[in-house]
Amino acid sequence: MADVFLANLRAAIRARRLALKLTTIETACRAGIHQSAWARIETGDRDPNTETLRKVASALGWSVSRLVREAEK
Repeated sequence: MADVFLANLRAAIRARRLALKLTTIETACRAGIHQSAWARIETGDRDPNTETLRKVASALGWSVSRLVREAEK
């Protein structure tokens, strides 16, 4: 079940980034994380911890709760 949620979370992160027409470099800069870390989150090579998830959501203009809701759809 957690694997499905994480896959949906990654998809929501990527979809939001693309909807905003942002590159991984731009969103990583907004989040204050390295571009390779952002890319690993989107590809599933890394699961974000709570603090990173907060930074990711903020970089996308969403709250963590909004990001989670999108992942649960």
